[in-house]
Amino acid sequence: MSPPCVNGIARQGNTNNQEDSVQGILVSSFSKGFTTKNSGTDTFTVQLRRAPKETVTIPLVASVSGQVTISPSSLSFSPSNWNIPQTVTVTGLDDLAALGTFVSLVINLGPSQSQDSGSASLLASTQTFANRDFRRIIFSTTTNTLQGGALGGVTGADSLCNSDSGKPANTGIYQAMIATGSIRRASVTANLGDGQIDWVFLPNQLYVRPSGLTVLTTNANSIFIFGTLTNSIGTTGDLTWTGLNADWTTAGGCGADWNNTSVFGRYGVDNGTGLTVLNGGNIICSSQGRLVCVQQ
Repeated sequence: MSPPCVNGIARQGNTNNQEDSVQGILVSSFSKGFTTKNSGTDTFTVQLRRAPKETVTIPLVASVSGQVTISPSSLSFSPSNWNIPQTVTVTGLDDLAALGTFVSLVINLGPSQSQDSGSASLLASTQTFANRDFRRIIFSTTTNTLQGGALGGVTGADSLCNSDSGKPANTGIYQAMIATGSIRRASVTANLGDGQIDWVFLPNQLYVRPSGLTVLTTNANSIFIFGTLTNSIGTTGDLTWTGLNADWTTAGGCGADWNNTSVFGRYGVDNGTGLTVLNGGNIICSSQGRLVCVQQ
């Protein structure tokens, strides 16, 4: 019979069923795997692998300074509570770094302190997590010569966003705000956000221009109900390929997957703040325009 596991680590049997043969610190996974720089939190739990003979104190410290606070900053385990998980809360700090960037780090535990030599000098660490910017970036491509029917599909449009010279450096992956068929979808029902497929927005998320200027905050269903945007996505007045109706349902791209220049496709306007952001009309798909790109 296999030994039982605690947080995925097998425990060794012993004669009194109270102690393992080797002491250690058991650390759970994070509940989310990230904090945000506007005091967003994440949690994990800690316990010992076996009962100590004396009290064990474990300090906790972040691998990168100035990114998070840790509460509590040390844990204490006794012979009576060694196997009761204690929760640690990690809170993100704003490091005033470039907009949209993030920092990867771990929380190091130990070395432990104890009069029990078998429970002293123990070390452990959490999984790697990220302290993220609480803002996400949205921009229209610098390139304004993109034919809707020659984007190379949704995948090709995403690649164009990530290779565009207007993409801010060190801000990760972007996806194009376009819809088509069963490949990328924002909503089946008008303004509801249901039935989404590979959708580009997150729920309840603030989106800003690369300059930091606020554009919109999504609702719980990862869409924005117009109204008006706080500021436009772009400033040129050029068309941006969307494939969307003004209520976030799919209007249709240029062919089955943005791959036909001889049909008409739906576009928006990059300097709009109302419904024209999504639906400025239809135009022949050999026309030239831009894409709206959304940070993931």
